[in-house]
Amino acid sequence: MSSTLRTLMAGNQITSFIFISSVLVHTHSADKDYSAVMPQTVTALTGSCVQIPCTFHISNFEHKLNKAESIYGIWTKSKSQFKKKDGFIAFNSSENIIRGFSNIQITGNIRERNCTTVFYNIMKNHSDLYYFRLEMEPVFKATFNPSTDVTKKTVRINVRDSPQPPELKPSDLTVMEETTVNLICSAEAPCPKQPPTISWFNISKSALITTQLQEKPDKTQSVVSMLTFKVSYKDNRRNITCIATYPRNTPDASTVETIVMLRVISQSGFSHLVIFGCTGGLLAFLLLSAVFFYCMRKKASRQAHVIGSDQAEDRNRDTMAICTNNVTAISKNDEKNETDDLYYGEMDFSKLQTGHKTEEHSNNVSETEYSELQVTQR
Repeated sequence: MSSTLRTLMAGNQITSFIFISSVLVHTHSADKDYSAVMPQTVTALTGSCVQIPCTFHISNFEHKLNKAESIYGIWTKSKSQFKKKDGFIAFNSSENIIRGFSNIQITGNIRERNCTTVFYNIMKNHSDLYYFRLEMEPVFKATFNPSTDVTKKTVRINVRDSPQPPELKPSDLTVMEETTVNLICSAEAPCPKQPPTISWFNISKSALITTQLQEKPDKTQSVVSMLTFKVSYKDNRRNITCIATYPRNTPDASTVETIVMLRVISQSGFSHLVIFGCTGGLLAFLLLSAVFFYCMRKKASRQAHVIGSDQAEDRNRDTMAICTNNVTAISKNDEKNETDDLYYGEMDFSKLQTGHKTEEHSNNVSETEYSELQVTQR
């Protein structure tokens, strides 16, 4: 083989290598060595915003970033297929395109693999699947997590008209008296720029409250409030309420609450609920006993009054009889000393005591208005 032929073949090999390398660089979007991390589901509240935490991984990202002329993110709704004129594009940062939303902002730094995005003024028709796409001209273009596999599913936004009630832990609060209790209330914060406020109701004045915004393992956020207080026997059956209020772009804010009942166990091991129950039963028994004895005493007093009245009537009748007998006796004694003249005597009955039943004895006692005595001289 001549030297000229060898030279031509070597040149063809170099040209082929350069062409193949160029094709690999520009078609790197077919490479499956890229992925994104985001929650599978986020719950949004109508009239508020929702934040989708998002990070991504691309092989040799720093190398590609250095070669890229531009880098920007795109969000598509319902479909993962991307076309520049597709009506399912919700947001395109390169052209500042926003469709169906009042505003969308990628708050994360894409150059640092952070694609966190906030969707504003959420409405019911925004419930759907959303796909993130990254374009690094001219080295990389791909839509993340387009697979139907559940483990690789993209994020879904679920929109609700009312928020979920806050979570209160522990849900079963049975403790010994004189112990310190920590009660934790947490409320989802889908819009960290408008987080809910947490307040407590029916708590002791000495309770200590600490509240902060926390990030969960899936990068979503929640407001967590801790209530710390010392339990006494007076706290038994106390209903403690955690209230979460969500601000939003509507006339009224949304308020939801969760209640837990505190049950206190005494140092002796008995629940104050049982003690109070026994005490209440004893008080009821004593009250019923007092009412019973009062009624019995009242009845006995009435019987004694009736007997006393009857005895008084009997005494009046005896006095009447005695007075009548005395008048008769006096008339007989005076019979011997009277002359032939007719004498009239008056007797005063006003001093006689008569009862209300005198008429019942009118047949037994003779009534004398005057006496006529006739004396014959011998």
